[in-house]
Parts: sequence; C-alpha cells; structure tokens
Amino acid sequence: MKVLKISSMLVAVALLVASCGGGAEKETVEANDAQEVQASTGTDMMIDDGASAVMWVGFKDLAGAFKYSHQGTVAVSGGNVTVKDGALEGGKVMMNLAQIECTDEDLDDEGKGKLVGHLQSADFFDVMSYDEEGNGTVNEANATATFEITGVAVYEAPATTEGEEGEADEWMTANPTHNLTGNLTLRGTTKSITIPAHVEIAEGGVKASAKFYIDRTQWGVTYGAGSADIIAAAKDDYIRDEMGIGFDIVAKPAMAEAM
Repeated sequence: MKVLKISSMLVAVALLVASCGGGAEKETVEANDAQEVQASTGTDMMIDDGASAVMWVGFKDLAGAFKYSHQGTVAVSGGNVTVKDGALEGGKVMMNLAQIECTDEDLDDEGKGKLVGHLQSADFFDVMSYDEEGNGTVNEANATATFEITGVAVYEAPATTEGEEGEADEWMTANPTHNLTGNLTLRGTTKSITIPAHVEIAEGGVKASAKFYIDRTQWGVTYGAGSADIIAAAKDDYIRDEMGIGFDIVAKPAMAEAM
C-alpha cells in the first residue's frame, strides 16, 4: 500500500508540474551551410540600439514531465538595414552576448545572476571566463553574435491540410510579410536559416520583427561541449534542444557625413 501511495503521489506531482511547463517540442528552423553575402547597393539605415531588442527563451524537460523555461534579452550592439526601390534588400544585426539579461519573474537577482553567468560560460555561449577572485574576462571571439541577411522574399504561408490546426504558440512572428534568409553566427559557428518576419518600411526608417526557434546544438551551444564529463552530458539531456530567438529591430537613415 505504501508503494502504491508513493507512486500515485509522484504521478500527481509530475502531472501538476507538467501543466505549468513548456509544452510540446517546438518546430525549429532548418539550418544549412552559410551563404555568400551580396554587396548592397541600396540606401543604408543604421540600427537604433536603444530602440531595438533581441529576446531569448530556453526550456528544460525531465522525462517529459518536468518542464519550465527561462527567458531574457541580449543587448543589440549595432548593425544596419539596406533598402532599395522601397523594398528591403539586406542588413545585419549584431548582438552583444556579454550583455545577456534574465527577465524571469520568479527568480531573484541572485538567481538571475547565476543563470546569466552559466549561459555566458564555456558550458553554453563561451563569452566570459572568471578567475578565482571573480574577475571576468570577455572572450571577444564569441562575444558578438550576428544575423546577416542574404535573401529576401515575400512571405508565403506554409501549406496546411484542410481542418488541420497548429498548436497555439506565442513565440511566433505576428502577421509575417517576408521570409528572410540569413547567416546566424553563434559561438563561432555560422549557419544559414530562413525566418518569417514582419517588415514595415517608411521614409523615417525600417521596423522589423521576428520570432523563431533554432536547434542550439547545431551551433555547438551544449552543456559541457567537447567534454568527456558524463554528468554534464546527462544534464544537457534535460535542457531541450530548441531555443527561441526574437528580433524587434528599428533602423533609421544614416546621418550624412560632416562636411
């Protein structure tokens, strides 16, 4: 009887936790070999770092029952957008991974600091290292992540079977207008991806937004990457491979050079 009661309790707890978690696996974008970036001939717009944002979300999943997520932002550190004949031609977004923030509402400042430090360590993005006294050093080789556009096309919704309904997911582009193909660089690895984006172009500049999922392991972002530590490998197993990335970009006409 005791065994039965304990087993029932564990099942109940697992179901309760699952109801608060990250849901089913997310569909990630296809990652291919990096593509050549064509020279731009359009009008250059500079990204407004302060008005732009990059968001992220990650998930944990233990035996399909224990699920929850962490989320936050990454500082935008420059870039540009080019427009030709009133249409988006290209662009590049730069992100400073040495300035990651966690925005979890249920974590205190200490917890957020520990999470960010772990994400910036060699276990994940490998952008910071610390000595015994806690002094940090930035790994410049990995500190800047980039997304550089190599192709722009009018958005076409994927074909669906009649009566088919996809799972509701708030982490998806609202009202996409374009498919943007570009090279995403993380931790020294560059892959080409295509993402749906909502783009608005006006005389005052360009606004673009997108949300999508990548398989982080394709960029070498894995807990204990390259390590023979079986404990680290086991821990990575319950961090789900999909990782959400979001862009909210504002670009304005470049200032004329001083005479």
